[in-house]
Amino acid sequence: GNYKLLQGIQEVLSKDLGINKGKITIRETNGADSISFGKKGNVLKFYHYIYDNSTIYLTRKKIKFEQLKFIADEC
Repeated sequence: GNYKLLQGIQEVLSKDLGINKGKITIRETNGADSISFGKKGNVLKFYHYIYDNSTIYLTRKKIKFEQLKFIADEC
């Protein structure tokens, strides 16, 4: 995504999930902007945010999340 879009995503993650904005990194690598954040609790919040009550999603992406042990233990 572009930098401005990622700033908007950063705002949503901060406001809706309570993730500290300083912990959400936006960076440019090889001409492409990306966003990242860590901490198991934040990743778990994000997982629930995008998949709970969702009827449309990419199954292969959801499976990747569920391969993380701390998410698999909760499912």
